[in-house]
Amino acid sequence: MEKKNVIYSDINENDPRQRVYNIESIYQSIKNILSTRKGEKLFDPEYGFSLEDTVFDNITENYALEVERLVYLAISKYEPRVSLDPSQSSVVPDYDNNSYDLALYFKVKGLDGQTFQYTGNINGE
Repeated sequence: MEKKNVIYSDINENDPRQRVYNIESIYQSIKNILSTRKGEKLFDPEYGFSLEDTVFDNITENYALEVERLVYLAISKYEPRVSLDPSQSSVVPDYDNNSYDLALYFKVKGLDGQTFQYTGNINGE
């Protein structure tokens, strides 16, 4: 990627000798937030997202709204480069796998107002 088009860059977690840029940097950050359990990050015990307190709760549509709220809070706090669009984003129960399917839509500050999507799966394990 040309240096003039780089707005954001981070170390590539898959190969620390390389970097990820712009939207790949954002995707990596969101993945880290959602896959790091609270208390795992030294010096910032609130960093991350986890549902271990709810591991025995039933997977329901109503609880999906609470999971969605927690996801928004975590990303809003730890990824200031994005602006989430709750009207398009969703957290949907996956009853067969005891988890939630996540689809986040967001804009990235400095990247021409384009909307991006991050998809993933969240479980309480």
